[in-house]
Amino acid sequence: MVNFTSKDTATKMHTAKINQGNIALKRDSFEDTKSKILMILCESPDPKELHKPISTLEYDAKAKGIVHGTQTPVKDKARGEDSFSAVMLGSRIAAMDQFIMKLQMENKLNEREHNEAHKKLLEREEEILCLNLEQCQPQ
Repeated sequence: MVNFTSKDTATKMHTAKINQGNIALKRDSFEDTKSKILMILCESPDPKELHKPISTLEYDAKAKGIVHGTQTPVKDKARGEDSFSAVMLGSRIAAMDQFIMKLQMENKLNEREHNEAHKKLLEREEEILCLNLEQCQPQ
């Protein structure tokens, strides 16, 4: 917690917001009997990097489920490592699925642009053919 002994209202409000944020971070941290883990997500404003924060959030949700026991309980250390690997693989698969969907959308857009350009090219070739025929005909 942050504690300032200032009488300035703005400082007190800022301090309250910091404390509120710290409380939220503590509430969202992973608690175990021996440790506490805090995960902080840094979101990228670039839409091309959208899969990264999504993967982090998915990992966060799965890790909380493991720590809080909402998923299958871990019986031994080897099983725990397998469970962690499964979570990591699931997260990577989700990120790859997201990336594949993005590539498919880009591919459809490129295909549509290609088809439009090809259609315009055929129209131009037809115009050129008509102009050539007009020039070749005797007047």
